[in-house]
Amino acid sequence: MKNQDVLVTFLDELYQGRLPSLDEMQYVNLMMDIDLFDIAPQVFAELRQKGLSHQVPEQVRLKLSSEADIVLIQNFLIKTELKMILQTFEASCIEVIPLKGTQLAERYFGGLAARGTTDIDLLVAKKDLHQASDLLISLGFDKVTGDPTHFHEEYVKPLNNASFPSLTVELHWNIIREDFTNTDVSRLWRDASLMSGCHYVYELSPLHTFYHICLHGMNHHMMSMKYFVDIATLIHVMDSRLEYAELLDVAAADRNLSKVWIALSLAYDMLPHLQRLKPMPMLPYKFKYPGWNLEKARKVMLGRKGFSYSWFRIVTAFTVHDTWGQRWSQLGFLIWNLPLLWIRKREIFR
Repeated sequence: MKNQDVLVTFLDELYQGRLPSLDEMQYVNLMMDIDLFDIAPQVFAELRQKGLSHQVPEQVRLKLSSEADIVLIQNFLIKTELKMILQTFEASCIEVIPLKGTQLAERYFGGLAARGTTDIDLLVAKKDLHQASDLLISLGFDKVTGDPTHFHEEYVKPLNNASFPSLTVELHWNIIREDFTNTDVSRLWRDASLMSGCHYVYELSPLHTFYHICLHGMNHHMMSMKYFVDIATLIHVMDSRLEYAELLDVAAADRNLSKVWIALSLAYDMLPHLQRLKPMPMLPYKFKYPGWNLEKARKVMLGRKGFSYSWFRIVTAFTVHDTWGQRWSQLGFLIWNLPLLWIRKREIFR
């Protein structure tokens, strides 16, 4: 087995309830990748759920368990802050949907320790944006100056915690840049369900949760195995609740079909067992993502982007969008922003 294939083989086998036979050096390489892509909690949770945690070397199990414990503490802190924020929104009669984060970890990954997060993402209606902003500021958050063409605003609050000094809240009014998409956000609200005991706090439907995860991965160009693990885990957990025909219809209506199809295709190519578990439907045409490979993702996560990454971003601008208007908007964005994108490091892939 080649070193660069160890992580992929391990994950594909793990999801099927077994482990590949690895030697000591392969486990070293595996742990380097798990650390690089920040997926230790997901791997440890999957090992425990499959009853395989004692089949890995003790030092590997202890390392994974330690990382999961760190995530548990951090996620508990974030969940506490989220609860206070949501209670404030509820009391102020502002409709809100938490995205990803601790909600995703608990509902679909098996618990707070099963998937790390570093911030809080909230979806609000555009009409409520100003009032929601005022609420966050009243709770001690400061607004961060950002890209006015983006689909969210950032707010930061200092915390009295040496290991977690600040918390960021992203206030979304969409789940993807509006100049690159026609996403109908009202559909997300229409299909969302109220959380228990609430009148204004909602959660996304399983379909839209999966849809958002695919778009989130593509927003970061699938340059981390974390996005593959997210997609694979949701496919396993949602199973019959996830209908690809409906998903692709929604994506096509929103002009996001190429993004969703590429995210799924990459995940299915990376983890072949997914095709046996939940076969992908056939399309009369294929969307491609030229230049993507796992080695490039590793280099990007290490901050070593170089010319090949810049070229990859330019070329894929013509393949990842459904319309020519979106493609030219993306290309114009890249021309102005590639120097910044080139120097940014791995912390953007959270």
